Amino acid sequence: MTKYSMGKKKTSAFRINVGTEDEMPLESFRWSIKRAIAGWVAVILCAGIPLFLYSWRRSILLRFTHAHCHPDVAHKVLLKDKYDREYVEEVHRGDRPLKDGTNYIYFCNKRTKYVWKTDLQRFVALDGLQVESSSDFHDMSMGLSCMDVDYQKELYGQNTLFIQMQPIYKLVLHEISHPFYIYQIFIVLVWLTELYYQFSVCILVLSIISVTVSVYQTRKQTRAIKETVHSESLVTVIRDGVESKLSSKELVPGDVIVVPEQEHIMECDAVLISGDCIANESMLTGESSPVSKVPVSCAENYVATVEKKNILFSGTVMLHSRSADNQKVKAVVYRTGFSTLKGELVRSILYPKPVNFKLYTDLLKSTVVFLFIGIPAMIYTGVVFYRLGAFTQDIVITVIDIATFVVPPLLPAVLTSINAAAQKRLKKEGVYCLNASCINLCGALDVVCFDKTGTLTDDSLDLSGVIPSENGVLQSPVPHPQDLPVCPMVVALATCHSLHLVNHRMVGYPLDVKAFESISWSLVEPKGKDIEGFERIPPRVVKPPNSGEGGVNIAILRQFPFESQMQRSSVVINAAGSKLFQVFVKGAPEVIRDMCHPETVPANFRETLDGYARKGLRILAVASNTLPEDTTWDKAQYMLTRVELEQDLKFEGFLVLQNKLKAGTTGTIAVLENAAIKTVMATGDNLLTAISVACDCGMIRESDAVIEVQAELLNYRDLKVNYCYTKLPGLSEKLVLGHGGAIEDVSIPLLSDYTYHLAMDGKTFALIREHDKDLLRRVLFKCPQVHLPQLT
Repeated sequence: MTKYSMGKKKTSAFRINVGTEDEMPLESFRWSIKRAIAGWVAVILCAGIPLFLYSWRRSILLRFTHAHCHPDVAHKVLLKDKYDREYVEEVHRGDRPLKDGTNYIYFCNKRTKYVWKTDLQRFVALDGLQVESSSDFHDMSMGLSCMDVDYQKELYGQNTLFIQMQPIYKLVLHEISHPFYIYQIFIVLVWLTELYYQFSVCILVLSIISVTVSVYQTRKQTRAIKETVHSESLVTVIRDGVESKLSSKELVPGDVIVVPEQEHIMECDAVLISGDCIANESMLTGESSPVSKVPVSCAENYVATVEKKNILFSGTVMLHSRSADNQKVKAVVYRTGFSTLKGELVRSILYPKPVNFKLYTDLLKSTVVFLFIGIPAMIYTGVVFYRLGAFTQDIVITVIDIATFVVPPLLPAVLTSINAAAQKRLKKEGVYCLNASCINLCGALDVVCFDKTGTLTDDSLDLSGVIPSENGVLQSPVPHPQDLPVCPMVVALATCHSLHLVNHRMVGYPLDVKAFESISWSLVEPKGKDIEGFERIPPRVVKPPNSGEGGVNIAILRQFPFESQMQRSSVVINAAGSKLFQVFVKGAPEVIRDMCHPETVPANFRETLDGYARKGLRILAVASNTLPEDTTWDKAQYMLTRVELEQDLKFEGFLVLQNKLKAGTTGTIAVLENAAIKTVMATGDNLLTAISVACDCGMIRESDAVIEVQAELLNYRDLKVNYCYTKLPGLSEKLVLGHGGAIEDVSIPLLSDYTYHLAMDGKTFALIREHDKDLLRRVLFKCPQVHLPQLT
């Protein structure tokens, strides 16, 4: 709780969503009969004007009728976000207490429920299932009891994304409460007084059409969203240790569901506790490649935002599920309704961040300017009519009539018709816009940011070859991996992936599929005694081409799919007939290098990496480790943590990949450049690879220079910034220019007439943003050249 001073009256102000982007101050109010009577009398005496003000500021009527109080006795709460938007929400009280014995007091805002916590003395967002460690999920494998289900239903409600259609009259009132429409109503009344029936009817008809079109579009969009997000199906739930089929609407956090083997849509966010799954998450992420989901391990703690590889997200398609030990695939319901990731996406659509359209701001400013310009004419007209002996009423009406010519009353209708015409033109080009007001914003764009892989380049990567490493020395590149004998690099290509079989078809990341196919091995998901030579039935087995002629099959016991935060993937494997377990890790070269024993890393590691990156090739590093001889199957498959498995790694070599530009990339970049719209590439790939792709697609011309910005933090507070030319005009040599200083200090007479671009990695950008705001502003906006710098 934080105390704030409001005028002379000191009031306690609480906050919700503390420390998040959606943090908001909260004021609590209780209905007061004295304030209510005084407030409604004021509304009547003011001819209802406060009601119009209430449509703009929700707090006005609330303060008229309610008095401040403590949140635990409040009837309503007032919230104000960082965009100065106000929300008035009603506080409810449940019939049954919470588990801690306190009263169940809550309110809902933006489809999120906030519950009053007496011990914390604040409202807390009701997110998902509260767990302290991952082992809690495994302890729930027998399901909830009937009593727990009733409690969870009362607390979380139904598992549905129900969107209520707003009544038409409310939408109409919301539209006509806009200042322009209020001005139009005023104009119509003035013109009717002067018997300008034709103009009045014209304005009235156009305004009605404009409001009707706007309300129709809003209803249409809301209905489309409602139909799109609605989903309901039968699920198998375990409660009190008994399986039963229920509607997905009945699911509550803590329920244990059985994930069917066949393809289906998830109806909630659930944490996988047994078996593994292949999910298509394109609906949420846009990523077309299937994603592997593995069971949650028994780690110390659990963070849902990090452990995404264990979560089956609502709205995603489960392509396949499987358990090697013939047990059912189970998952614990973690979040339901609008708390799910799909629910958050829907909430972001229903409650978008406000965009300050400069067009509307300029319109309001121009209206005020026109009004001031018309003041002399209104004064002159009033004086002339007064000298002519006109009645006061006629003088006032005539002066107001002059004002109507200064500020055009048809402005809202004109804007609506312009946007409608623009939508039709865009539709002919195959571009659909749900929010017509955004069309004006698009016309003012001056910077466009692109991802690299899948946006500028093709989704898939081609394997160009491998570079093995032996005894800390890189060997000659091998363009065709199938030519290699069975060695660590071949084993890595065969096992270090997250491939699965769905209907006898191999699915997974295209890179993993192509890498696996390049060595001509085969993937098997055994059942029963199909595979021999292993202590237990493994989830997956890979077979070499000569498996029937003495080749050794390899079992994949455990998979850690690729995660962008960790920048690597890893597997635990076991060769048939062997009691030793090995770990293979594949990922970003810099990350893998830091995890390996220094003596196993080649001396020309950086030189080789930069050389291939300058050619636009993407590089992955491979490392391995053999676990101690006393490691058991259970330890390798379930008990050892990822940190324990990925220790004492040995560097094994590089995978060289090629990523080709999409056919329309160069043309699109050229169109944007010709329109004076700057282009920026933001990618997680190697910096030199990104620069090479930027040169290929036309973001960086041959005559341009590229300056790399490197920042490091000294003594935890002093920022040191270095600048070096990564690309000279027509050259590619890396020339170090200087250390420290500002961007204006970097200059060479040879390059004075050339355009340059800036390149930096994410670490440098984060350090500059946090520790040197002035340098950040200069890097982004204030360059000596006329071109805006491009962050690659």
